[in-house]
Amino acid sequence: MSSCAFMTQRFEPYPSVSDFSDRGRGVKIIGYIAIAIGIIFAVSALFMDVTVAAGDGYRVNNLGLMSSRQNYMIFGGFVAIAGLIITLVGDKFKASATSVKCPYCAELINSEAVKCKHCGSEITPIALPEPKYNGTQIAWDRVLILIGGIVAVALLFGAMHD
Repeated sequence: MSSCAFMTQRFEPYPSVSDFSDRGRGVKIIGYIAIAIGIIFAVSALFMDVTVAAGDGYRVNNLGLMSSRQNYMIFGGFVAIAGLIITLVGDKFKASATSVKCPYCAELINSEAVKCKHCGSEITPIALPEPKYNGTQIAWDRVLILIGGIVAVALLFGAMHD
């Protein structure tokens, strides 16, 4: 193959579309998990015993335990708020999932583009593969993993306080 033939050769096989074509959903799941963990921390902090036994069967409030409960509630609140922000911003990542690399300049372009906006090369648009879930179906495996994680964190957190 001569160098001239190499320069005129058209690169038809485009780079494959990223396997993360539903990135927004994964980010949203992380947000939901963070919200659940934050709520678990805050609610379990409400049930913490902040009293210690004093003489003659009396119980008095312990400032150290009260401070620890306050710290857990603040931590849980921050994690829940961060999870809410991640969940709301998770939709913003879906737009970049339709991008592919230009075979000539390697810049990201829309998969439906017929001309590269960076180098001006003529390209053939490609069809994106259909996602496994269309957004309205429930991914039960992910729901079970989420519930299992929440239960594991709750059990671990409960065991730390015993």
